Amino acid sequence: MTIIRRLRFVLLLSMLPMAMMAQLQQGIEEESRGNYKKALLWYQKCSDPEAKYRMGRLYENGWGVPKNTGTARYYYNQAAKAGHAKAQQIMNANNPATQSSRPQSQSTTYTRQSQYSAYTRSSQSVSSQPVRQSQSYAASSKLEGVKGIEDVFKGAHDDGRYIYFNTGGNPGYAKKVALNAYHFENVDGAKFYDGMLGIVNEENHRIGFVDEKGNLVPGGFKWDYGLNRFPRFGGGAALVSTHTGQTSYERRDTYYILKKDGSTAKVALGGQINKAGNFNADGIACIILEKTNAKGRRTFTKMYINTQGQGVFRNLWTGTDAWGDSNSQIFDLGVFKDGLARFYQNGKYGYINRAGTIVIPAKYNDAENFSEGLAAVQTEINGARKWVYINTSGARAIQIAFTNKPGNFMKGYAPVKKANGTYNYINKSGEQMLSSDVYGATEFYPNGCAIIKLTNTHHENTMSAVITTKFETHVKFKHNLMEYDRENAPIYWNGLAIVANDVYNTPSHFLDFNSGVVYDLTNIKNWHIASDNLILGEIEESAFSSKKAFANINGCRWAFYIDKDEF
Repeated sequence: MTIIRRLRFVLLLSMLPMAMMAQLQQGIEEESRGNYKKALLWYQKCSDPEAKYRMGRLYENGWGVPKNTGTARYYYNQAAKAGHAKAQQIMNANNPATQSSRPQSQSTTYTRQSQYSAYTRSSQSVSSQPVRQSQSYAASSKLEGVKGIEDVFKGAHDDGRYIYFNTGGNPGYAKKVALNAYHFENVDGAKFYDGMLGIVNEENHRIGFVDEKGNLVPGGFKWDYGLNRFPRFGGGAALVSTHTGQTSYERRDTYYILKKDGSTAKVALGGQINKAGNFNADGIACIILEKTNAKGRRTFTKMYINTQGQGVFRNLWTGTDAWGDSNSQIFDLGVFKDGLARFYQNGKYGYINRAGTIVIPAKYNDAENFSEGLAAVQTEINGARKWVYINTSGARAIQIAFTNKPGNFMKGYAPVKKANGTYNYINKSGEQMLSSDVYGATEFYPNGCAIIKLTNTHHENTMSAVITTKFETHVKFKHNLMEYDRENAPIYWNGLAIVANDVYNTPSHFLDFNSGVVYDLTNIKNWHIASDNLILGEIEESAFSSKKAFANINGCRWAFYIDKDEF
C-alpha cells in the first residue's frame, strides 16, 4: 500500500468504534495481501458501510468468491443506503454489476409455443454469468396471479441463487419455549398439524403443543405418545391420553379430547380404547374400542368418533379381534372431497357421504380421495390390478386403465405414468394433452402451473419446464430434480415449488415459477418446512451448539425458538 492510501485508511479507521475498526482493518490488510476469503470473513463481521462496499467489490470481481453481480449489487446497495459515497456513485451510475439482481446464465432465451416440445430461439441475449446449481431460461412474461420469490419471502433478499433471511441468529426477535430437554424431529417430523406442533419433553417423557407463535397450550407437557402413534391436532382438537400401570398387562389408558384453548373432555364410550388414530381435517378419528362383558369375554369394535367424543358413521363400525384380522389396523377416514370420503373396511376401500350413507361400497384394493369429481381407484381387470377413474356415483369415468397409479385431476387435467415409464397428461375424456411424452410430470398446482421433466437424467443439468394449463411452456430451467412420482414430486408451498437437489431426494431448494430460478435458503441451517408460514431452522450459538427455531416468512424473523432451560 502507498503512503497516501495508508493515511486515508488511518483517517477512516480513526472514526470507527474500536471493535469495528479492528475488524475492518484486519479485512483491509488481508485484502491487500490477496487473501480475499479471509478478508471476506472479517468484512462479514463488520457493519460499517466501507465493509459492505468492499464485499461488493469482491463479488463484482470474483476475488476469492464466485463472481456474482447480484450479490455485488446487494452489498453496494447496503453501503449506499448507509451513505458510502463510492457505493452511491456505483448505484446511481447503473454500473453493469448492478443491472440485475438475478443473473441469467445462457446467451439465448426461449419463447413459448403452443406445445411444450416446440421452442424457438430469440435474438435477445442475456448475461453469460454462470449460475451455480440452477441455470434459468428467461420467461416471456410474468404469469398473472402467480407469486414470485419476492411475494413469498417478504423482507428477505436474493442474489439470483440464494435467499437470505434477515434473521441474524438473534433470539431477541423470538419467543422462547423453555424445556430442559426435548425432541420432535424423530417422532413427527417437526410439522404443524391444524396449526399446532407436538413437542416431547424428555424429562417426563410427555408431549405438549405449541401454536405457530410459540404459545404453549395450557396444561403443559402431560400427554402420552408412542412409536406407533404421535398425537396430532385436526378439526380443532387432538385425541390424547394418559395411562396408569407399570407393565403392559397392568396398563390402562384414559383418552381425552384436547382443544386448542387447553380444555379437555374425557372420552366416555363405555369401554377401553385399545388403539387410536388422529382426528383428520374434518375432525373424525378412527379407534378400536374394547369392552368386557360380565363373563369376562372381551370384544373389539373398530369405530369412528368426532371431536365431541361421540360415535359417528355407525354403518362403518366392524368387529375385530384387535390383532390379526383386516379390521385390526387403524385407517383414518379420508377427508371429504366432492362430498365423499374414502373409508377402509374388510380389506377394501369405498366412499361415504357426510350423512353416513355408503355411496360406493368397499370393493377397491386401493383408492385416492376425490378431486374435481373423479377419483383414482385400483380394481381387478382380467385378473390384473389396474387403476381407473370413477365418478361420484361409482361409475367408470374414463375407459383407459393404468398399471401405475395416476395423478389427481387439478385444473381439469391429470398426469399419468405409462407402462414404459414416460408421462403425459389427460383430460376428463382421456385424451392426451402433450404431443410427446416427457420423463416426469406433476399435478397442476393451485397457481395453475405444473412442472415437467424434459430429459431422462438425474444431475444438475437436468432440463425441466414450468407449463400452464394451456400446455404452453412459460420457462425452462436446469436443476437436479429427482423423480416425479406422487411421493417425490416437487412440493407446492405458499406459491413456490420445493425441489430436491441430491440423490436422496431431500427437499432443499425453492423454484420461482415466474423466473425459473432455483434458490437455496442459505443462511438457515438444517431447514425444512414446518407449516404454511414457518420454516424450522437453527440459531447457531457457537461452532458446537445451536438452538431449534422457527422462522416466520412474513417479515423473515424468528417467530419462536426452543431453549433448553429451566421451567
